[in-house]
Amino acid sequence: MNAKIETNRLILRPLIEEDVTPIFRMATEASHFTYQPDLPPSTVNEMESLIQWSKSCNQRNTPEKIYKFNLAFV
Repeated sequence: MNAKIETNRLILRPLIEEDVTPIFRMATEASHFTYQPDLPPSTVNEMESLIQWSKSCNQRNTPEKIYKFNLAFV
């Protein structure tokens, strides 16, 4: 599924390769993972792998079954 939701001030869309650097910067800020059980990605390559994983999960989704649904907030 290639979902996209758009309003005047917000876009929700699947992650794309161009998101790697901005998401990596955000995720590696000191306080970003304060209230999350996960650890931040340690390298840009790790973030690339996470985005590829997200994309492959989204591609498996169907209207009948959602495996994993990740969207970028823009």
